[in-house]
Amino acid sequence: MNDRAKPSNDEHSIQRLLALAAMLLDRHRFRDLAELHAEDAAVIVGGGEPVRGRAAIEAMLREANDPNSPKAVAKGPARHHVSPAVIDVDGATARAWSELLFLNQIDGRWMPAAAASYCDRLVKDGERWLLSERRVIFPGDDSEATAPPLR
Repeated sequence: MNDRAKPSNDEHSIQRLLALAAMLLDRHRFRDLAELHAEDAAVIVGGGEPVRGRAAIEAMLREANDPNSPKAVAKGPARHHVSPAVIDVDGATARAWSELLFLNQIDGRWMPAAAASYCDRLVKDGERWLLSERRVIFPGDDSEATAPPLR
């Protein structure tokens, strides 16, 4: 196995961060999830306007997961299954690309509800990595951001 095939400590830390983000989202731990973002981070869903800053990101997540909100993405339990990410680290910044399958529980059965790509930018803050930008891109968007470079 060559050195490039072995994940670096940074890549391992980023992979863990991305998995943890999905778990925190599904458990409605929105404040903890917001803390995985840089203070000035942005989240962009589809072609929408960027949501900037931890407090605004937390508020957006709460609204999107409130079953009484017209902006709710699910009316019951949900799970975000995220593929292992393709990660490019460049010093104290990184990019990561992963695929999302969103499941919703309907009448006691888990059903696929949506698919998307996550295109993330990350920054290193001391010893930990934080999301500085997360783009959620849905199928049909021809954005170049959805595919990592081949190298």
